[in-house]
Amino acid sequence: MALIKCPECAHDVSDQAASCPQCGYPIRRTNGATPASAGASELDALVRRTLIEQGKIAAIKLYRARKPGSGLAAAKDYVERIEATVPPGAKAHSKPAGCMGLFVAIIAAAVLFCAMWVLK
Repeated sequence: MALIKCPECAHDVSDQAASCPQCGYPIRRTNGATPASAGASELDALVRRTLIEQGKIAAIKLYRARKPGSGLAAAKDYVERIEATVPPGAKAHSKPAGCMGLFVAIIAAAVLFCAMWVLK
């Protein structure tokens, strides 16, 4: 048994492992055989990478694109299962839900009100 570098994340992985424990990338066996779940592992790795880089919604869209006919609930469950294995600091940060639009609308209304009051 030897340690090799994962081609996806460069984490040290056993050459006997079916996939990288860090990112889920499927590892080729030294004897040339691939694991039975290689297709699922490739999708897991792709969804995991999308989840980390682009966020949950992009990962759900990717899953549904790769698995035609899968429903939204099934895709969400799949991505959430993958998300549970991703380290907390590695997830993509979503945009903060701010009130900038509301703030701009209030300021615009105040300016309009003041302009109407001055022109009166």
